[in-house]
Amino acid sequence: MGSVVSAADIYVSPNGKDTNSGAAEAPLATLAAAQQKARTMAGREAVTVHVADGVYYLPKTLVFTPEDSGSDEHPVVYKADN
Repeated sequence: MGSVVSAADIYVSPNGKDTNSGAAEAPLATLAAAQQKARTMAGREAVTVHVADGVYYLPKTLVFTPEDSGSDEHPVVYKADN
């Protein structure tokens, strides 16, 4: 039997709220909030951050570090959703 791979999806939308869960029906509002949520799972499960089309205000530079990459087995991926 194959191994079970756990995966998480985090959704971000300019119309979201950072107090939301990050689920498709309750997206986060900022890339920084999505980054922080992804970091809590990075390396333990695959994470896909779905970024909705729109304009995102960045009050400070968003910096990605090795902890934002996950691992070969459990990567963190940011992708644009149309």
